[in-house]
Amino acid sequence: MADSKQTAEEISAISRLVSLRRTDNNQDEQWDIIRRLHKSGEAHILKRCLAMCKSGEAVEREIAADILGQLGWRDGEFPFREKSIEALFPLLKDKNEKVVDAAIAALGHMRASEAILPNINLARHSSDLIRFSMARCLSLLDSPKARRALIKLSADDDPDVRNWATFGLGTQCDNNTKEIRAALFARIDDSDEETRNEAILGLARRKIPDVIPILVRELETDPDNPSPLAIEAAHELLAKEFLTPLQKIMEAHGDPNGAIKDTINTIKSQ
Repeated sequence: MADSKQTAEEISAISRLVSLRRTDNNQDEQWDIIRRLHKSGEAHILKRCLAMCKSGEAVEREIAADILGQLGWRDGEFPFREKSIEALFPLLKDKNEKVVDAAIAALGHMRASEAILPNINLARHSSDLIRFSMARCLSLLDSPKARRALIKLSADDDPDVRNWATFGLGTQCDNNTKEIRAALFARIDDSDEETRNEAILGLARRKIPDVIPILVRELETDPDNPSPLAIEAAHELLAKEFLTPLQKIMEAHGDPNGAIKDTINTIKSQ
C-alpha cells in the first residue's frame, strides 16, 4: 500500500502527464510517467483512472486507457483486469479516435477478447490508426473470429496495417489453415518489403515448399542489405537452394551474429 507521500507524487505525476498530453509535448517523458505508474500498480491510481475514463476531456480518457492497459502487471497477471475492462469497454465507441486507439491497445495487453470480439467491426474502421491498433490487438487473441479479421486486414490499403496483420498471421499465430496460407501467399509480392518478408517467413514456419523459389528471389534481391526476416525464413526451411544466395550475402554484407553461417552449415550437414 502506498504511503501519503507516494500517493501525492503519483497523483501529481498524472496531472503532469495530462498537461504534457494536452500540448503534445515530450513523448518520452509521458511514457516514462506511464511506465512508472504501471509498475506502481496502486489502487488509488486505478480509482483516478476510472474517474478519468468518464471525463469530458478526450485527453484524460486517452491517458486513463494508456495507464489501465498495464496497471500493476506482474508475471502476466493484471490485478485490476475486471474493473479496467469494464471502464475501457465504453471507450471503444468514443468519438475521439485517439481514445479508441488507446482503449484497443489497453484491452489488447489484457487479451480481453470478451471486449474486443464484440467490437470486431472496428477492424473495418475508416481510420488507419484504429485499423492498425486492431491488427496489433487481434494478433494477440487465439480466436477464429480474430484470425478472420486479420486475414482481411492483411490486404488493407495501409502498408502498416497490412504489415502487422501479416505478422500476426505468419508469426504470432501457429494455425496452418488453407485460409491463412492463402492470405500469406497473397502478400509475397507486396510492395512493402517488410510485409512481403513477414508473409514469406510465415509460410516458411509452416514448412511450405512452394515458398522456396520465392525466398531465393528475396535473398538474391539485395545481398548488400538483406532482410533479417528472409534470413530467418531460410533457417526455417533449410533448403539447399539457399546456399548460394546466403554465401553471397555473407560476402557482401557480412554475418555479425553468425546466423547465416549457422544456417549454411546446417543445410550442408543434412
